[in-house]
Amino acid sequence: MLHTRSYDELNIAQPELIRTVHADYVHAGAEIIETNTFGANAVVLQKYGLREKVGDINRAGVALARACVNPDGWVAGAMGPTGVYLEPLGKLSFAEAREAFREQAVALAEAGADVLMLETFGQLPELREAIAGAREGAAALPLIAQITIDDEGRALDGT
Repeated sequence: MLHTRSYDELNIAQPELIRTVHADYVHAGAEIIETNTFGANAVVLQKYGLREKVGDINRAGVALARACVNPDGWVAGAMGPTGVYLEPLGKLSFAEAREAFREQAVALAEAGADVLMLETFGQLPELREAIAGAREGAAALPLIAQITIDDEGRALDGT
């Protein structure tokens, strides 16, 4: 199914919806709330004509999660993949990918995220660039990095 809207944009377009979801998780006992920023990097947002809103969407995502999390809870700045292959399989360069992740990490850190959560990556080279970009943009924050693998231990790109 083709998405015609950025779910991350809901942070600024429908903040009450996002706040309600966060509050439901807190009510259920969650101690860590992930921001609604999984696809809020420049590459993904460009597809929706929202490239210039990277900072706004990520900062709003942190503020919404922070407003709901318990005082001793954590806000995890969610960072997902770009959704495109990096060179040589695709047209996105390593430097462009790293910069997209750096920019997102800066916005999440400046807004007050407690940790960065890199998740559901399917390409090892992209995860490497995401980690490097996150470290460049938010070196002081703890970092959790996850990759998706199949039953045979391979990443989605076959590595």
